[in-house]
Amino acid sequence: MPLMFLLSALLIVTPWTIRNYLVSGKLIPVAVSGIGTVMFLGTCENNNNWQSFIELPSNVYDSIEEKSKAQSLYNNFIGEVRSGSMKALELDNALMQLAIQRIQKHPFECFKRWFLKIPRLWYQFYVPIYYYNEASGGFFIFYFIFAVIALLESSKNERLLMIPICLLFIYLNLVFLPLHIEPRYSVPLMPCIISLTAIGIWKAITNRYTAFCSNSNSKT
Repeated sequence: MPLMFLLSALLIVTPWTIRNYLVSGKLIPVAVSGIGTVMFLGTCENNNNWQSFIELPSNVYDSIEEKSKAQSLYNNFIGEVRSGSMKALELDNALMQLAIQRIQKHPFECFKRWFLKIPRLWYQFYVPIYYYNEASGGFFIFYFIFAVIALLESSKNERLLMIPICLLFIYLNLVFLPLHIEPRYSVPLMPCIISLTAIGIWKAITNRYTAFCSNSNSKT
């Protein structure tokens, strides 16, 4: 099974890797840029000031000059990415340096932003960039509650089988903690969480039914 997943991933990535090599002459599996940009966004966005993919928040900078520099780099980066230019890498590195400078200059503010926005990875509540007020985050609360019940009410051996899902959940939170976050980034893990949800519902029903039958038998 792991080999099948690996081969499937290679089949998906290989055509893009070949395209990158033909265009740039370099071995680039998927992309050369992006991490600096999303890390920079992670230092300045929160759940209230994220208005647009084009306009950066304006109330988190120390000066107008800093905002202008960041906006210029970001606009140029978006333009180069859309045109498929390798210049995007240079701009992404510049945004990475800005992100590091912001973290060094305002560490507690950045950490606060990270932890306040991490629930958005799982709970899709409304943020200003969305046109409609979506309530789909409520589904995750339902999934999460019964996934926890599955962990609490399972045997030791059953919990061992659930460890990979728990580790992936922790991994995604840690990876996206300092980055720009959207709920769609958690979609790959949702089938696993829903599987735990089904187990939790089954455990909740059967365990309560067994307890009810035991109490009834003891009374009689």
